[in-house]
Amino acid sequence: MRPSLLLFVVTSAALLGGCFKDVPCKAPVCSEGETAAGACDASDRGCRTLEVCGLVVHCRAAPVTCTAQPTCAEGEVPGGACGAGEPGCRSVSLCGTTVHCRAEAQCRAAPACEPDEEAGSACAA
Repeated sequence: MRPSLLLFVVTSAALLGGCFKDVPCKAPVCSEGETAAGACDASDRGCRTLEVCGLVVHCRAAPVTCTAQPTCAEGEVPGGACGAGEPGCRSVSLCGTTVHCRAEAQCRAAPACEPDEEAGSACAA
């Protein structure tokens, strides 16, 4: 068989999913980051079917195991959701969890009475 004809036969076999006695045939293999799964459902976009030489494998993205927790940076504290356009608030997401971080209050002033007031006990309600 001429080399160009052999190339045509091998290419055609690969494209059509067929095999010939002279052409080695390997079972389909999922790509890196995928695992073999049960049959793909038409509505399952995360699943793909590979067929080579009559052998079929269904591939799906491998599940990701993530246990890390998002944290605020030093000088920030977690709080409720950030308001639209709220300055000094940012959201940090990791592994499907989100925290909202704000700058920690930096108040170093000591309470003091007004010049015409005297320090005393707590005010009565």
